[in-house]
Amino acid sequence: MKIAFAGTLTAAIFLLLFALACWLRIDVLIDTAWLADLDSTIAAVACVALLIADAVLPAPSSLLLIALGALLGKVLGAAAGFFGTMGGAALAFWIGRKGSVLFARIGGNTTSAQLQSYLNRFGVVTVIATRPIPVVAETVAVLAGASGMEWGRFLLGAALGNFPIAIVYSILGSSAATNRMLLVALIGIATALSLFRSRLKEAGKVEARLP
Repeated sequence: MKIAFAGTLTAAIFLLLFALACWLRIDVLIDTAWLADLDSTIAAVACVALLIADAVLPAPSSLLLIALGALLGKVLGAAAGFFGTMGGAALAFWIGRKGSVLFARIGGNTTSAQLQSYLNRFGVVTVIATRPIPVVAETVAVLAGASGMEWGRFLLGAALGNFPIAIVYSILGSSAATNRMLLVALIGIATALSLFRSRLKEAGKVEARLP
């Protein structure tokens, strides 16, 4: 139960950061429309930087990976996306490792031992399975670092999970650059995220008016 609580608390922090970004209307953390105003090389570097920062910021990682495919093509886009996602995973793991003492104080030594035992058995598989899932991926990476999981095992799982994701999204982005229907679909995704942001903002205003 304590492990579940620790995971839920970590995930809640990431969700709170996303909600805050929506409320503050930080466009770079919501969609990728702003990339159109940048030089392609600068835009690609910005995408990679945000993918790394996704460990602590609610960056739209899926849209960033798609944008890299559109900017750099299938191969270079996949390579850049893989580098960015690996950087983000490593940063989240490092944060967890540095916060392991705090985690042990909050959850207790028993919780830390249980988490370490679980990740020793299923750590690599868990990391692979959760890499495609926003928030959960970062949560698992932080908890893996806090549990004392070896760097090598974590990076292996992260690499096996991130590699196919980077390839798929890069292909989508590269195809979108020449496929009008796919481009329209991707724009629809960005629009849906924008509407979700607006909904969160409206909900915040309603809540603020409540006694």
